[in-house]
Amino acid sequence: MAKGKWVSVIDSDDVFFPKKIEKQVNLIDKNIIFIGSSFLYINDKGSHVAYYKYKNNSKILKNNIIKNKNFPPHSSYFVKREYLKKINGYNQRFLMAQDYDLLLRLQIFKNKKFAVCEDVLTKVRIHAQNRSLKKINYFSQLDFSILASICFRIYQQTKKNPSEYLSTKEWSNFLYIVKLHLTSSSYYKFLVTKLKYKKRKRIFEYINYFSSLNFFKSYFLGHVLPNKIQDKLLIIYKQKFLK
Repeated sequence: MAKGKWVSVIDSDDVFFPKKIEKQVNLIDKNIIFIGSSFLYINDKGSHVAYYKYKNNSKILKNNIIKNKNFPPHSSYFVKREYLKKINGYNQRFLMAQDYDLLLRLQIFKNKKFAVCEDVLTKVRIHAQNRSLKKINYFSQLDFSILASICFRIYQQTKKNPSEYLSTKEWSNFLYIVKLHLTSSSYYKFLVTKLKYKKRKRIFEYINYFSSLNFFKSYFLGHVLPNKIQDKLLIIYKQKFLK
């Protein structure tokens, strides 16, 4: 329904700082199709909890998105509408992590750049009722984000995104296969434990987390599956679903 050249996104419980959109508009050039911002975490009462700042470097930003680590939050998104339309907007098959899937699919325009306003311009509210903390159809937000990265990798190899081309039945079967491989992956189990550590904030759990070999591995991989598992899923996809 948006009529403007750019679309600014905000989730229902988050807040923009004054001049947030104005400062993002000032970064626009002909090659940029996405602009995020640094952000501040607030609690349910609006008190400041922590903040994250990003460098305005398209290559680093895109690489971090591919790895699913350290990129601007959904409520900071400022996207060129023309390119949102080209990828048909948000993918309704992703019941969570639609924002991450969107950024991955925007990367198909390789000659276009992403940007970030380094100023803290967005407040992201965290509380016990956050949708991202729940599960839908036995899938968590982490599961859906990993699924998005798998679909994007398959698209890069086959030029067909499973979330767009599979029938409803085939998509359900594909979800089952992905979930099976997730639960058998030691690295996935590490990522789940890592998220639990962050929520509990217990010192001894943090020590165990930082001493894990997977902690160093996660610096390079991010929150995606290792290539070996993704390659295996690609083979299965080609055998079972590619026509």
